[in-house]
Amino acid sequence: MVRRNVETLVLLSDHGTAELTDEIYFYLNKKLTKHYLEPFKQKHLHINRFKDGEPDIRVDVNVRERNVYVIKSFNALAERCNEERKEKPKLKFDQAKGYEELFVINDALKRASAREICNVTPYIPYLRQDRKDQPRRPITAKRYAQLTEDSGAKRILTIEPHFKQLQGFYEIPVDDLKSSIIFAEYIENYFAKDLNKFIVASPDLGGGERAEDLAKHLKLPLIVDYKRRNPVTGEIELKGILKISDVDLKGKRAILFDDIIDSGGSIIKAAANLRAEGVEKVYACCAHPVFSENAAEKLGKEGIEVIVTNSILLDKEYPNVKVLSLGRILSEAIYGIYTGKGISKHLFDYKNYKRLIKK
Repeated sequence: MVRRNVETLVLLSDHGTAELTDEIYFYLNKKLTKHYLEPFKQKHLHINRFKDGEPDIRVDVNVRERNVYVIKSFNALAERCNEERKEKPKLKFDQAKGYEELFVINDALKRASAREICNVTPYIPYLRQDRKDQPRRPITAKRYAQLTEDSGAKRILTIEPHFKQLQGFYEIPVDDLKSSIIFAEYIENYFAKDLNKFIVASPDLGGGERAEDLAKHLKLPLIVDYKRRNPVTGEIELKGILKISDVDLKGKRAILFDDIIDSGGSIIKAAANLRAEGVEKVYACCAHPVFSENAAEKLGKEGIEVIVTNSILLDKEYPNVKVLSLGRILSEAIYGIYTGKGISKHLFDYKNYKRLIKK
């Protein structure tokens, strides 16, 4: 009797997620037998560029009637690379080229009769363009959601999206994980002896709920930095500290928690406000290190140590930046989706997550 592959899980990675996907495979391989998990090889997904810059995509593994999880970054291939892989390909964080690669990969999988295509995109670009805040402006986040579906994706798995309404932008299932669990586990272990000296802070009102999750996991006081801008000039007219918890900030250490660090300006301003209230040391946690305009260096000059995830591949190592891997949490989410066991029990409850990673 010939065994059908309807339940086989296949992992595919681009150049920027090869190490992350290898880690995901390591954890999944402990739970799934060889009959249900295709061995991961980066060469299963060929990504290159033709001489004129067009994407050159080919899937080199059987995906017919299989569940395919594409772990995709937006560190796209900057130029045509050597086919013999004698040199590492040159990558560049490029939202447009990253989406271009993703759409073509999805199309190739759809035409190869994949059973289900899940796009595992830890960082999703353009989510700050989620509404018409001015006349004659596009809602770019909605447009790219539709394009992703049209290309063949049947499910999205991401972490710490910029806005929760993201799920309503898609007509397919979207699972969004919280990075607060990963940061809480690291902070609780690394700063165990001095944890009572810390507070959690949000750099703005919009991120208050996100910071509240981290504060609850660590059982720490919560502070919110607020600011209001002039709608015409964009200049900050009002700023200050909103104490959600009754706490004296003098001599404290603050953990500023945000979803994205782009240029780093908001973190630097929030850190200045906290220091003016007596905070002696500021750390910044963010899920997605976009790091435009030399943000990491600027934060380092301000004495701010940064803790990020590997949702975006950094171009180099920074002395003030610690990178945490998403491999474990993404592997558990993929396992829960694939087996139908769900993901909420372990990946949204901090106590359960700690029990899980000890196994």
